[in-house]
Amino acid sequence: MAKKDNTRELTQAEQQRKEYFEAESERLVAQGYERKDVTFGVVEANVWAIVVTLPLILPFLLAYYVMWGKEWTVLPWWGYFVGLVLLTAFIVGHELIHGAVFACFAKDGFRSVAFGVIWSMLTPYCTCRESLKRKHYMLAILAPTVVLGILPAAVALAVGSKWILYLGVLMILGGGGDIMCAIKLATYRTKGKECLFFDHPYEVGLAVFERAKAE
Repeated sequence: MAKKDNTRELTQAEQQRKEYFEAESERLVAQGYERKDVTFGVVEANVWAIVVTLPLILPFLLAYYVMWGKEWTVLPWWGYFVGLVLLTAFIVGHELIHGAVFACFAKDGFRSVAFGVIWSMLTPYCTCRESLKRKHYMLAILAPTVVLGILPAAVALAVGSKWILYLGVLMILGGGGDIMCAIKLATYRTKGKECLFFDHPYEVGLAVFERAKAE
């Protein structure tokens, strides 16, 4: 039986990643590193996702209204089906982009990357078991929101397509947890210490290992 974290039961894959991560944590602590978890509960992340994405979403919606001012029109039934298929494809693409960027900077490439779904929260995820530099981790967590959210929303303003705009807005909203992690990472003070940044193996967020730099 898989052990439980504070809020949910871990899957077998998550449990294996947890055990690997804890062993790696013990190794680094033995080398003089101090571990600090910068994590969020899934529910907390989903709630805050709305808050941190509003400053991005509202300007796009306002700009579209000013530039195009189109009224809402009802789609035929197949239009909603196509929209659902595209949204699903974008959600899958979101995690694949995470994985591709992680793999670019991980020594073992895609062998260090894992995908999954927290079914109790209907939340897909991608994680990397290797440590990354701060700038590489930041790029990995923000790339999907930029590529599938911000860029489509900008294209929608250029061509006047509210459906592309809605899809972009939904993907920005879906990247709220990533944006929240990026904010935490950007404001994390290393105080001149040597730092290793790990994607947390089963929670939303990351773990930072830091120690004083050798003289």
